[in-house]
Amino acid sequence: MITSYLTENDSLKRLRRALRKAPQRVYAPSVFQGYLLAALRQAAWPRDKLLLLAPSASEAARLAGDLTAFTGVLPVWLMPPRGAIHGSGLSPSHQATGRRHRAAHALAGEAPCIVVTDAVALQERDLDPSSWAEPVAVSAAGQHHEQEHGQPGFDSLVEKLAALGYERVDQVEDRGQFAVRGGIIDCFPSTDATPLRLEYWGD
Repeated sequence: MITSYLTENDSLKRLRRALRKAPQRVYAPSVFQGYLLAALRQAAWPRDKLLLLAPSASEAARLAGDLTAFTGVLPVWLMPPRGAIHGSGLSPSHQATGRRHRAAHALAGEAPCIVVTDAVALQERDLDPSSWAEPVAVSAAGQHHEQEHGQPGFDSLVEKLAALGYERVDQVEDRGQFAVRGGIIDCFPSTDATPLRLEYWGD
């Protein structure tokens, strides 16, 4: 892993030992923070979930991008602000909602991960994952494996997307939309930059 050089550094080893005794204050330039935090996580908390708090939404997005480049296969999730105040009558974007739910679901799970957020996003009220529907997971297992592996079949997937608030349209153009034509489901996930297509052939 690209962080191996730093994890073998004597200074980082001393920092890791000091963290076991008490919280530490560490200063690092912004261009070095992602690399330092990735190496520190690998050395001190390799099997834990890590929640990192940045001073602003833009800093959180930058740090999440840097960490993604240095952590290998470990998931790094960004939890952005809602972008709409509760009670204002305005709805947050599909992307913000999807990313917030994905990050909170990761924190509530068992697998190691890193979630990066900022103070505003962290104190908003919609962070209880027990009140959300389970994320939909689809793989190449196929419709006939639905009972055995929990994979949604064609009709079940359409129902799940609608239940999650996805809008059914004739042609997918934006996040939070899906379209059905014959044995094809087009879906634009709220957390992704591009839509995806699922083609169901036979069973």
